[in-house]
Amino acid sequence: MKLVEVPFEIPDGWEWVNIGQIAKKIGSGSTPKGGNSVYIENGVKFIRSQNVHNSALVLDNIVHIPTEIHSAKLNSAVYSKDVLLNITGASIGRSCLVPDNFDVANLNQHVMIIRLIDEELRYFLHTTLISNYIQLKIQDVQVGTSREGLSREKLVGFNVPLPPLNEQTKIKEKVETLFNLLNTIEQEQKALQDLSNQLKQKVLTVAMQGKLVPQDPNDEPASVLLEKIRAEKQRLFEEGKLKKKDLEEIPVSKEDNAHYGNEKVNDDFTKLPRSWNILKLGQIVQINPRNVLNDDKEVSFIPMNLLNEGYGSGHTDEIKNWKSIKSGFTHFKENDVAFAKITPCFQNRKSTIFKNLKNGYGAGTTEIFVLRPFSSIIPEYLLGYIQSGKFILEGMQNFSGAVGQQRVPRPYLEGLPFPIPPIQEQKRIVDKIESTFKIIENISS
Repeated sequence: MKLVEVPFEIPDGWEWVNIGQIAKKIGSGSTPKGGNSVYIENGVKFIRSQNVHNSALVLDNIVHIPTEIHSAKLNSAVYSKDVLLNITGASIGRSCLVPDNFDVANLNQHVMIIRLIDEELRYFLHTTLISNYIQLKIQDVQVGTSREGLSREKLVGFNVPLPPLNEQTKIKEKVETLFNLLNTIEQEQKALQDLSNQLKQKVLTVAMQGKLVPQDPNDEPASVLLEKIRAEKQRLFEEGKLKKKDLEEIPVSKEDNAHYGNEKVNDDFTKLPRSWNILKLGQIVQINPRNVLNDDKEVSFIPMNLLNEGYGSGHTDEIKNWKSIKSGFTHFKENDVAFAKITPCFQNRKSTIFKNLKNGYGAGTTEIFVLRPFSSIIPEYLLGYIQSGKFILEGMQNFSGAVGQQRVPRPYLEGLPFPIPPIQEQKRIVDKIESTFKIIENISS
């Protein structure tokens, strides 16, 4: 008999065994010829890696294959009381038990069947498979160029500690109790996070309605702020940084005002403060402006995966030479505001204010809109606007493009009514949002 290597000490009465010693079948399946085209609405269930979760075999998105294909693949048939293990891809190592009342299924090459000689061992084996001990072994012995594959030969030789059957039963009961407790904690944490998001949303809603902070009669009214924006735009035009059409001001119409109600009112049909004003968003920001830099300048490069999602602002970056990214990417600079324009990143609030960019400039994914506010609009106030529920909901209602590739259209963005408080009130609003968000996060953490 082959000697079993002892990875660590185990209690008296336990034994080290290879998985191959306790299994009568270990093997994976294959994708039927024709791939997705052979799937049918009703037939034999066909298990893929997305169906295998540590907590259960999830059949919500199960596909089916014809009976005749299943009959030709009986070597990879799945039955009740089997143990399944994902052996490739990002979900490698996930494992589940096939329920006792399960009928029959088949599976593809990304999932391994482990059918035990003694079916009563399946609970403890499953617990062992999802433990750190086995998960680390899986990471160590992956095969293939992508190092994301576990071979049958490697799995057969995995050593597992085997307790007496009565002790396995006690371990199973204890693990179930702990898992139930963990699930309860996770559900409570999710409920708390949902409540946190709802509170943050309410804060942004009242902020955009002029209700978050009191108005100060000593504040310079927004009408003065608009004059400063006009002067800044004229200067940029004379410097050749804006076109003549950018100086045109299209009044917010009665239909546009419906976004906030009629005659400067918001969605609750109460008037915005008298010191506020409304302009179209395209009139108070530059959208996707371009940078002109030396080719050898080091700058920040930010693809979509380096943008944070949720409320607040954050990103990381990579450092590249400007020459390598100046074409084919969206430009930005320090203090520009950006948000993802494509689903689902838009709904997930992937958005930021660019901070601490290398040499103050950067470029990144083309799936963002960059908003460069004129100097009288505080970037943090603008970020609150684009993270508000109203902005997200109405953006989704105005998506263009095919399902799965839908985006916020630029003309819609340019025409959005934007509520403008006095600059001093913008600062108070931003400070209040930040302090209130910190309180919410402390409560929910």
